[in-house]
Amino acid sequence: DLADAARTAGIDVRTEISVTPGDLVPVADSTAFRIVQEAVTNMLRHSGAAHALITAHLVDDVLHVEVSDDGRGAPDAMAPDAMSPCGTAQAGYGLAGLAERVRLLGGTLSTHSDDGFALRARIPARP
Repeated sequence: DLADAARTAGIDVRTEISVTPGDLVPVADSTAFRIVQEAVTNMLRHSGAAHALITAHLVDDVLHVEVSDDGRGAPDAMAPDAMSPCGTAQAGYGLAGLAERVRLLGGTLSTHSDDGFALRARIPARP
């Protein structure tokens, strides 16, 4: 549904998903959904992307989720230099909240702005 929302907005979205909800504990499943939801929302609001890729693969009980696009990119919202003068992340609170949620599960979340924008997460599938 999230990929379809981006397609409706005119973004060519490809998906590569080799995991089903039953492969994950509910908290990992809902966290993965929330990551993709935040990434697609940010893509629609800010990126100007024409193409995007959403992937989700289970490797050795770790869920690897990535949403990338060919849009404008953005400052690394989790890097210290991405802070505004008032000390809040320029990208808002969505990515920071996701990073904390993933960290509490024992995973990692990172952003990259090379040739577009990418949000990558590694989440234990069975914490």
